Amino acid sequence: MTPRPSFPISESGFSLLEMVVALAVLGLLTVMLAGSLQFGIRLWDAQDRRLASSAGTDAVHTALRLMLENAQPLPLAGLGARGAAAYMLGGAQSLDLVTEMPDGVGDRGFCDVAVIRTGDGRLAIRWRRHARDAQTAATLPASETELLRNVAAVEFAYFMRTHDEQPAHWDVQWTQPGVLPDLIRLRVRFAPGDRRSWSDLVVAPALRVGGS
Repeated sequence: MTPRPSFPISESGFSLLEMVVALAVLGLLTVMLAGSLQFGIRLWDAQDRRLASSAGTDAVHTALRLMLENAQPLPLAGLGARGAAAYMLGGAQSLDLVTEMPDGVGDRGFCDVAVIRTGDGRLAIRWRRHARDAQTAATLPASETELLRNVAAVEFAYFMRTHDEQPAHWDVQWTQPGVLPDLIRLRVRFAPGDRRSWSDLVVAPALRVGGS
């Protein structure tokens, strides 16, 4: 009788050690995935907060920057209570100037503009077509465009470098006839609970008349 060839018997399945190692690796991967998911959620929330904090303010920042940069050395019939013949009338809470309106806002050409905080807590601009004299300006209709709501306070400041023996300084009023400030700064503070933020807007008028 011919003997049958003998073959090694293969074992099926996993040993206890292999299963323990596999479970440990699986647990480690689970922990890593959970950590990555939590990081992603935190990153998403942070991005959402950043977007919420800048909602609407970036566009207003850009529009006001263009208007202040384009301030014109033209006689102004102000729209505010301080209306008078000057190039610019600046207060702590409002600013009157002659400028070109940004695209999509107001009329083309030069306009008399007042940047104000209204009594109901809005940052707005009042504007009308620029006229050469106050009498004609008074007959032109004025419009108002809302920029931001829920504004608790605005603060304008005006900077002039050393001039006429005066040291460089910031002031909260600007009434110098025939002179534009070297820098204009606007700070906006929103009402409590509002998640938006505002970084100081500091602008140098392109045409600085009378400055040093």
